[in-house]
Amino acid sequence: MVFAVAHNGKPNREKWVKLADEILTSAKRFCERTLPGTADARD
Repeated sequence: MVFAVAHNGKPNREKWVKLADEILTSAKRFCERTLPGTADARD
């Protein structure tokens, strides 16, 4: 609990630099490379 209190004491905002579609495309590409049976999946 001490860690959470200390960590949340100085929050910093995350800055999104990619569009949602770019992130989803990247995640899909990662899954196709790493999960068996997903490379031949259709949209």
